[in-house]
Amino acid sequence: MAYESFNLFTFVCLSLLCLAQGRVVGKQLDAENSKNHKNGKGFNYHPIMSSGYRPLDESAYARHWAVYQTDFEFYGTRVELNVYGAPNIKSNQVTASAASLSNGLDGPPENFNTVQAGWQVNPARYHDYDVHFFTYWTADGYNSTGCFDLLCKGFVLDNSSQLVPGDTLIPSTYGGPQYYFMLRIQKDSKTGDWWLYKDDEDNTTMPIGYWPNSLFTTLQQNASNIEWGGYVRSWKSDKSPPMGSGHFPSEGEGQAASLRNIKYITSGGGIFSPPQEMLGSYVDRKDCYDVGDYETSNKNGGFDGYGKFLFGGPGGCTN
Repeated sequence: MAYESFNLFTFVCLSLLCLAQGRVVGKQLDAENSKNHKNGKGFNYHPIMSSGYRPLDESAYARHWAVYQTDFEFYGTRVELNVYGAPNIKSNQVTASAASLSNGLDGPPENFNTVQAGWQVNPARYHDYDVHFFTYWTADGYNSTGCFDLLCKGFVLDNSSQLVPGDTLIPSTYGGPQYYFMLRIQKDSKTGDWWLYKDDEDNTTMPIGYWPNSLFTTLQQNASNIEWGGYVRSWKSDKSPPMGSGHFPSEGEGQAASLRNIKYITSGGGIFSPPQEMLGSYVDRKDCYDVGDYETSNKNGGFDGYGKFLFGGPGGCTN
């Protein structure tokens, strides 16, 4: 494995109370990917401040992640998330899996724009230990814009949607029935709005809602980064919570959580699986979490094949 250092400035929101910051970490890449990634943006996940909520003491929190990402010019993503619960996490902990599209990573923090969707177990947000579908956005690096779900003006719910951000999802069972949630985020070619859909394998689709293009600055034209993976947050004084199914990718599908049917969307609306050389992975604590190899059927060179990877782990990290 090759390593490179880089300054990070992208985030996934795992708490209502958030604070943005950058730091230098190590990105773990195979030899092929290390040549193709300029500066490995996209792996610094922090809770953020939004909608006037005051941040908690950042020094008290630990965050861990296991993700794949790619940098280019994108107009959307589609992915099938394997949904898992975590009924035994503590009330101040979060475990999640999501896809995010972002831009503005190379500029000042206030230029950072992102839209995100996925599932999370977040007792502080939802006042229970169920798995919830969530959305998030910010247009100024988590400074004064953005929120989860429908907590502020921003995400516009489609009148026909039968799924609302914050709704509960059915969790999978380790070694038993597996439940998946296929989401698609795609920029409308006419309005420029970022639409969120629930897609199904029978090619039916349900519009959930959209983030108006007018909300954004750097996301008005396109996204420059996509990330897919798992994330957790906890007090540093606690052992970190499980991610995904709570089991390592080495246990295989049905035991470890997965992300599959991983796609990116082009300006013309084409939907393709990224080939392996487009992707980089990052895991900050491999003793507690991991990502498996990215697999694709390599149909037509990998661009319309079947991309997937396993991720997660039992947690238990102390800081």
